[in-house]
Amino acid sequence: MALDLGTARTRSLSAGGFAIADRPSAVPAHPRRPPAPSDRDRTPTPGDRGRTPTPGDRGRTPTPGDRGRTPTPGDRGGMPAPGDRDRTPAPGDRDRTPAPGEWGRTPAPGDLGRPSTAGSGSGLVRPLRHGMVADPGACHRLVRLVLHDARLSGAWPLDRVLAGMPVAATASDRAAVRTAVSEAAGCAVTLVEEPLAAAVGAGLDVTDPRPALLLDVGAGIVEAVVIRDGVVTDALALQLSATTGTGLPAYALDGVVEMTARLLRRLPARLRPAARDGGLLLTGGGATQPRLAHRLRETLRLPVEAAPEPAHATVRGLTRLCLQPALAGGLAAGR
Repeated sequence: MALDLGTARTRSLSAGGFAIADRPSAVPAHPRRPPAPSDRDRTPTPGDRGRTPTPGDRGRTPTPGDRGRTPTPGDRGGMPAPGDRDRTPAPGDRDRTPAPGEWGRTPAPGDLGRPSTAGSGSGLVRPLRHGMVADPGACHRLVRLVLHDARLSGAWPLDRVLAGMPVAATASDRAAVRTAVSEAAGCAVTLVEEPLAAAVGAGLDVTDPRPALLLDVGAGIVEAVVIRDGVVTDALALQLSATTGTGLPAYALDGVVEMTARLLRRLPARLRPAARDGGLLLTGGGATQPRLAHRLRETLRLPVEAAPEPAHATVRGLTRLCLQPALAGGLAAGR
C-alpha cells in the first residue's frame, strides 16, 4: 500500500488498485471513548435523549424564553403563556446549537462507532505541519482512517506500506512517521522521499546519471531537488503557513522562484547544460497554477512542465515502487 501523508490532504492507493483514496489530513481532537459498562446500565438523567417525562412535563405552560429554543420532549402540545407570541426573542434563542447531551443533537464524527471522513471545522486537529508530524497520537489515528479505506478496497491484510516523507524531514520526523504507520498497519514500513516518489509517478527514470530538476509544491512545504542515480543530490525547501491549502499562496511565489533559481546556480557547471535540457518538472497540488510555471520559465529560461495529475504524482510513484521492491529498497530514505 502507498501512503502520501500531507499537511492538507492524505492520499492512499493499494498496489494494483485503480482508485486513489483522498481525504483531509485531519482527525477529531478527542477520539470517542467506548461507553463503560456502568454507562450502559445507569439511570438516565434529565436531558438524556429518550428520557421518561416527569409529571407535568406534557402540556405545561411555556415560560418566557421558550419561543425559538430547541423543544424538549415534553414541550410538544404545551400552550404558550399570554404574551409569549409577541415578545422579542432573547439573543441566542433562535437557532442556537444544542449543547452535548441535549435532545435532538447532531452526532459528532465518530459517534456512529466507525471511522468517518474528517473535514474542516471545530474539534479537528491536523497531525502534520509543513509535511512533518506535529502530533504523533493524531497521526496514528489518521493512519488508521486511511487503513480503513484500504480495508474497504479489499487490500487486506497489508504486506507492506510505502510512505512518503519530505527531503527536509529530520531523523526524528522519520522515526515518528515510521512508528505511527507500523503500529497502525502491523507490517513493514519503507520511507521514500516524496520528490523521488513523485518523479517515479511522473514517469522519470530516477536512476539516470543525468541530473533531473523537480519542484514539489505541496501544502505546508515546497521542495526543489536535483535527482541523479536514484538519489536526491541537492535540495532546498520553503515552509509555508500550516493553514495553507494545496495551492501556492501569492506571498510565497517570489520565494519559490528564487529558491529554484538558487538550486540551479548551485549545480556544478558541468551538469548545468544537461539539467537545462531536461527542464523542470512540477509536482504537487500547487503545480497547476499558471502564474508559477510562467514565472519559472521567465526567470530560469528553461522548459517547465507540470506532471500529469501532479497532486497524485507522489502516491502513484509509491504504488509503482510497491510493485518493484528492489527499486524501492534502493530509493528508501535513510538506507
